[in-house]
Amino acid sequence: MAEVETPIVTEESKLATTRTTGSMLERWIEGNPETALKKLETLSEVLARMRLVAIKQTYPSDWVIHTTTDRATGEVTMQIGYLQDSGAERAGKVFGIECGQVDERREDFGEDGTFAYHLRAPAWAKITGEHIDEVIGSRWSGDLFFQRGLDKEAGERVNPVDVNKAAYANLHGRAVRALSGLSAVPLDILKSAGLDTTRCRFVSYSTGAKGGESAGATVGSADVVMPFGNSKGKKASELEDKDLAWYFEAIGKSVADPEKAKYKKNNDRILASLTAEKDRRAQSKAHEEATGTKPASAGEGAETELGKKKGKLWTILQGIADKKAMLLLKTVAKSNLGKDVTGLTELTEKDVDALIIVPKATYTTILKGLEGEGEAAK
Repeated sequence: MAEVETPIVTEESKLATTRTTGSMLERWIEGNPETALKKLETLSEVLARMRLVAIKQTYPSDWVIHTTTDRATGEVTMQIGYLQDSGAERAGKVFGIECGQVDERREDFGEDGTFAYHLRAPAWAKITGEHIDEVIGSRWSGDLFFQRGLDKEAGERVNPVDVNKAAYANLHGRAVRALSGLSAVPLDILKSAGLDTTRCRFVSYSTGAKGGESAGATVGSADVVMPFGNSKGKKASELEDKDLAWYFEAIGKSVADPEKAKYKKNNDRILASLTAEKDRRAQSKAHEEATGTKPASAGEGAETELGKKKGKLWTILQGIADKKAMLLLKTVAKSNLGKDVTGLTELTEKDVDALIIVPKATYTTILKGLEGEGEAAK
């Protein structure tokens, strides 16, 4: 049974908030505001790191990437990862998320013989201390997931136990997404956690029409092949760089061409696949330039231990400084190691070990100093 989102509130009166006298915020202000702000900043950093650790416990197949493209230009405007119930069990362990006593209700639909299970339970995260009084999970036996493969002529029916288990997985998944903050994760955050997003399932939507329009789903770039051109029949991952660029431009123009509207859904799927492959190659190139090693991929030999450590350090630096990661590396290598380097390739294993254990707060402080120097020079 499809899940229904809460309607968007558009009336300003419904968005008004009130604060009682003697709130925690007022006590912080009256006490020591600086200490309060430091606590908040530290809390924010810890939670962000916990989410990255939680993402590392998941597999690419646990995520569905919702890609939104502009109907007129074909430009990708947003890519958000949705954690499926299958991955919530692993991710939830980082936050110590548990569900309490379950209240179960079965709803039968006489017309077609289908039924649904609705489960309610409280949930909490032992690590953060947050809790939700009531989480709801449900599943309908009429879903294609349960109906696929049934021999209805022989009288085969959906097993109620399977539906009940799926409903509980949905309940737990909702609890994990809400309590961990992993309900809608930007694609770049998934990448910074080291997730191979090219192996995720992509669902593409077009904006510009009322409510948007779904363009179908694909797993990374594996299920989409080029429909024309010199590389017809090849997957995005099999294209040479020049061919990838050519198809990206050609498909983008087709998506934006109103005369080719009947091909739009398929073209959107191909464009999402090409975009994912471009992102993967850019990320791989940045990793190789920084570490001197190629990221290990399916079917290839494992990275060396030093290569893994360099990759870990680079992920930390990128998560803090993004495009300024290399500048941050050079600065820290000079201040902490006394070395002038142009990249991770010049660092020994001992150097990398020393930089990995540098506190994130220290890196952040150094980065702020660099940004301050940049502003002063303008």
